[in-house]
Amino acid sequence: MMDRFDRQVRIAGWRQELFQQATVAVHGRSWPGCLVVWGLANLGIGQIAWIGRPEAETNVLANWILATPCPIPNCTIVDYPCAVEYGPELKWALDERPLSALLDCGEDPHEAALCQAYASKRGTPVWFGTTAEGGWIGTAPVAPSATAPPHAVTAMLVAALLIDLVREAICPLHLSRKPRLGRLDLVTPGSNRRGNVVLVGVGGIGVYGALLAAQAGFRLGLVDLDHVEESNLNRQGLFTPQDAAQRVPKAEAAEKALLRLFPRAQITSWVTRLDRSSKDRLTAFKPSILVSAVDNAATRLVLQALGQELGVPVVQGGTDLFAADCFTQEVGGPLLDAQMHGALSEAAVREQSQPRRHGTCAADPSYVVPGMMSGALIAHRMTQALELYHGLGPIRWRAGELPHEQRLPTPYEFDLDNCHIR
Repeated sequence: MMDRFDRQVRIAGWRQELFQQATVAVHGRSWPGCLVVWGLANLGIGQIAWIGRPEAETNVLANWILATPCPIPNCTIVDYPCAVEYGPELKWALDERPLSALLDCGEDPHEAALCQAYASKRGTPVWFGTTAEGGWIGTAPVAPSATAPPHAVTAMLVAALLIDLVREAICPLHLSRKPRLGRLDLVTPGSNRRGNVVLVGVGGIGVYGALLAAQAGFRLGLVDLDHVEESNLNRQGLFTPQDAAQRVPKAEAAEKALLRLFPRAQITSWVTRLDRSSKDRLTAFKPSILVSAVDNAATRLVLQALGQELGVPVVQGGTDLFAADCFTQEVGGPLLDAQMHGALSEAAVREQSQPRRHGTCAADPSYVVPGMMSGALIAHRMTQALELYHGLGPIRWRAGELPHEQRLPTPYEFDLDNCHIR
């Protein structure tokens, strides 16, 4: 039986006690702030001081994170639900605390400047994250040229990068690098068109893609055969210790959690393994798009085939220890396996000689950031695919970099045998 942090303490050089002993302050209650606090708690930060006025759009999520008892064990979140208007609010809330870092996610330039001044006076590392202008992180506040409401997808990308900055500051790892700062250079997501999404795999990637899809108003079908385990809780933030103790199926636990956060969401859960016989069930759901958030190549190939047969796009997310990526199979475009130069087919053959125990997920070393990043990249691509954009190339993130989107020329033709653009 593995405990909550088993997956991340397997990472070379990881020292969980450093995270448990740390105190991190977070300013801001909109989407970036909520997602940062959520991710830091799942990482195992011992104490989080959360400052900022409540926001109507994220109030349900914030209240769930702040519930008593906290749904995320071994973390104390100290709540300061006030605006930072003049500066003394920070001194009142934080002066008695030995801070490892201060993160400003407040989206307000004046409040950000006050956070910068306070951190500078204390000698505390400070980073700023905003969803303005497509997303930006840095060591100083940036003044947006236009005011726009925080975008949840961009907020999750920004939150993942900020959390990785904190992780690297507290426990530097030789296999990773401190994230590069600056503006996220991703094409703007599609408009308000929504449809029916079937998301297969409700684990370390799928929970974040599902949350963003539910928040955006998609009708959502969740497919997963596995049940919640204690060792999932460090990176699958929708699940609770109660879910693990009762071995609740992931699809059902995610549906329950999402309906608590978004009561108007339309969500269906299927506790089953997806295979070619699932076509009739999918057809009845009338999917607009299929999303692959699974950890095995065989199911990805099934989704590739079903997407081709149903005439709908397929968006695939994946992670490695310090990496995340996203591929899109457009209608009439190259298959996922062709885009990956046959890697899915090769992996599927290897999997046949290494059978997995049904009802459980892989036990590879992992932590929360790559899953958040991949889930956000999936959500970023979903609206674009529904808008029938063309040339949706892969998006990649590696620790030490910002997400990078490969933009393909359009119109384009593909050599499906060699995946070369002609």
